[in-house]
Amino acid sequence: MKVETHCKGCIFAEYRNKKQIGCKLNRIELLNPEKTGKTEDGKFEFVFNRFCNTYRPKEWKKVLSKEEKKDLKQTVLGEVFPRLGIFVFLDTSSGNTMEDLKYTVKQIKNQTRGVPRYVVVINPGVEYNEEVQALLATEFDFEETEYHIVLSLVGQMDLFLIGEAFKHAKNGWIFVTTSGEDIPENLFEKIDNRMNIDMKRLVLVKPYEKMNGMIFQSAVYRLLDGNKALIDTKTREKVRINFIEKVEAMASGSPDNICEWEEFINGTA
Repeated sequence: MKVETHCKGCIFAEYRNKKQIGCKLNRIELLNPEKTGKTEDGKFEFVFNRFCNTYRPKEWKKVLSKEEKKDLKQTVLGEVFPRLGIFVFLDTSSGNTMEDLKYTVKQIKNQTRGVPRYVVVINPGVEYNEEVQALLATEFDFEETEYHIVLSLVGQMDLFLIGEAFKHAKNGWIFVTTSGEDIPENLFEKIDNRMNIDMKRLVLVKPYEKMNGMIFQSAVYRLLDGNKALIDTKTREKVRINFIEKVEAMASGSPDNICEWEEFINGTA
């Protein structure tokens, strides 16, 4: 199915003599550098084959508050700021289990922009449950950031454990890390800049080590049925294939949808 966005009727479209000349959000140069479009009723407007999440009709402004109307650009960019959840594998082998988790929680809370919608701690040690719960309850307001604990019988980091944590996931993006790992203080901001400022496509950021650093869309995880095995249509046998492999197969024709961690960190403003 071909996706097509028309600037017609968008409050951010800029015109001169019935001809669209630009976008107040500077998206035309990124989405439609050839500036192709259509003329209807004597009026030329841009058309491009990407979904634009900041398209807003004039009626949108009518429902905004007085404060929101002061800066429409910041208001709409605030509306499309990525919603992010975080999966944290609790490392019980480090000798500093709770200190490492406190360090991770601090980094999550000290982001330059945004707060997580939820945090899920994947815990292989039931003896830490009460301490983990107390820490999460102290550091997060459940109304703003939900927090959950998922018990695991597997002591090591395993991609298939993400399926258990995913039961608490919501729409948006998910970042995976381990307690004690460094999290860039501008992580949320980088995800936003890549998608909404640089306008680069993104489905998956591949982990830099084990599962650490993996970023993915929850909708894609749900669509591909996570890490569940596939059924071979010929043999009817189960084929063991993980989520990353499924995404790579799906995005084989659009390699820019997947990037390495280093590229994401160093190539995004």
